[in-house]
Amino acid sequence: MSKPQKEQLGSWPIGDTKDYTFIETGCNKGHTVSKASMVFPVCHSIELNDKFFKFCRDRFREHPRITVHHGRSEKILPELVDQVTGPICFWLDAHGAPGAPCGGHVPLISELETAIGHGHDRDVIAIDDTRCFGRDARDQMGDNWLEITMDKVEGLLSDGGFGNIQHWPAKVGSCWHRSGVMVAKR
Repeated sequence: MSKPQKEQLGSWPIGDTKDYTFIETGCNKGHTVSKASMVFPVCHSIELNDKFFKFCRDRFREHPRITVHHGRSEKILPELVDQVTGPICFWLDAHGAPGAPCGGHVPLISELETAIGHGHDRDVIAIDDTRCFGRDARDQMGDNWLEITMDKVEGLLSDGGFGNIQHWPAKVGSCWHRSGVMVAKR
């Protein structure tokens, strides 16, 4: 798995994406899922925040590859995963935003357990905002991340058969992530 180059559009941490489903938690304004739709045939994004959901629902209303779901990722993600028989590229990014917190709860551990449980040998899990691990990030992200640590996340991934774990500082696809991204592959 090589690190994508800054200038490459749609350079994801997997080879051919034609049989993958992309599932994102936390769509905000839809930048990541929009870029993912350029290389993945089926894309789902889950958003809890009413304002962001309505924005993305309207933005992608006519998009043939993107479906936006409204609600808690802990409920919707398992339902989506149960419907997919092929490999999934998970982009776990559900958390609050300044002025739009998720009630102080970051659902990453629950999402990670669901993703690991899918069990396809070609699944890929990408986790955004690793800079927040182990921190009270309410000032930046609207939520408290104290119970989510790098050791805990890497342990879950390793125990779930994801031995190829990489940390990328800035970019996946053509989306910049100022916070760091962790990518794990079986």
